[in-house]
Amino acid sequence: MSNPSRIVEEVSNIATDNGPGSYERAYQKLQDGYDTLLENERLCSPDQQVDQAKVAKQWQDMTDELSRRGLLAGLSVAYLKDNFQQLDTQGRKTGHLPGPDGMLTHSEIRQEQGHNEVFANYFDNNAGKKDFFFEVARATNHGNTRKVIEHEDIDKYLRREDRSNRKAERQEDARHSMEPLFQQDECDQRTLLEHINSKNRNGRVTVREMQMYLDEYDRRRDNPDAIYNDKNAAFVESILAGEQRWNQAGDGFQINKLARKGNFDALNMTTTGAGQDLKDNYEAADEMYHSKTAPVDENFTEKTACEELDEKPATDAVEPEKDCADNPEGCIEVPKNIFEIRQGEGYWHVAKRLLSLNPADKPTNNEIMAATIELIAQNNAVRTDVHPNYKPMLHTGDVLDCDIAKLCATVPAAKRILRR
Repeated sequence: MSNPSRIVEEVSNIATDNGPGSYERAYQKLQDGYDTLLENERLCSPDQQVDQAKVAKQWQDMTDELSRRGLLAGLSVAYLKDNFQQLDTQGRKTGHLPGPDGMLTHSEIRQEQGHNEVFANYFDNNAGKKDFFFEVARATNHGNTRKVIEHEDIDKYLRREDRSNRKAERQEDARHSMEPLFQQDECDQRTLLEHINSKNRNGRVTVREMQMYLDEYDRRRDNPDAIYNDKNAAFVESILAGEQRWNQAGDGFQINKLARKGNFDALNMTTTGAGQDLKDNYEAADEMYHSKTAPVDENFTEKTACEELDEKPATDAVEPEKDCADNPEGCIEVPKNIFEIRQGEGYWHVAKRLLSLNPADKPTNNEIMAATIELIAQNNAVRTDVHPNYKPMLHTGDVLDCDIAKLCATVPAAKRILRR
């Protein structure tokens, strides 16, 4: 892991993975990456000397990118937790004997030197009316006037960040499943949501309005367009069937509640309708989330000759491409339990798991939705033979049918990601 941009990507993914101790694990990964950069420079140097200026530039580029993604605050608190004993060197009050007292002051943190100084300096950054030090110190109040940071402050702040990550992940899942609602008609520029909410634009989509859309789709079945097509119709049917987590009741839904579920209700919304402002908010909220884990532009210090040699493939031979559609055995192995529905899940979650099997290739929202639609279509086809009135309602423990070869032939992302 000597590539700085790869270090940033891995740290970002860990910091936002919604698992316990995400920022603590991300901080350790970042420190490991820094140590690897130093070792790589030493090994590549003819005289075994580290180019400190180059490593410092790489470190600054990495921390600047992590700051741009909004991750430096959590990483700085994780730095405090990891270095508490080394930083806690003096008594808090005048006249106290030097030595640890279980509390960190501004002056103690400011003693940090070296590459970790970037984290120490972060506590001087303004965060509202007070600096970031105050934001962490006030996490708990044990009568210490919020002028010191204690272990409990650090732990509480990091737990809050973990909860925030989990909430953000749930909101992203909701936005994923809402994505078809914001597809626009190429001619009149209205979204699917606006077409559905057409009878009475009062901020609520009713069952009757969704049924009217399906009736219109039936009339246009032989002449589909950007809005009235098989995919959108299947999506609307899934809403009516209670398949979407943001509307498991399977009835009408409030548009402002939809926005709250997806966390795009507070970004300059001026109306409760389904206009362009709602679509812009949806896209802005999704962009804000994904900016934290987006691939990094190659803007770091150039690699050394040693690094380039280390990363060069061992052979120039190109392995022939294996086509999942023509050769199912050419696909990567898919665990049997990947198609089992867990509590609170739907087709989208299974599609995401399936397309995430190859860690080197992360699927996009559109790719996951395409796979979702194909899964729905395959399962509808299997079940309607036995149950003519089947609706795509899923329950915990259900196992989806999936023809991998057909999925790869229909969904380009599946062919790309599931191929060995």
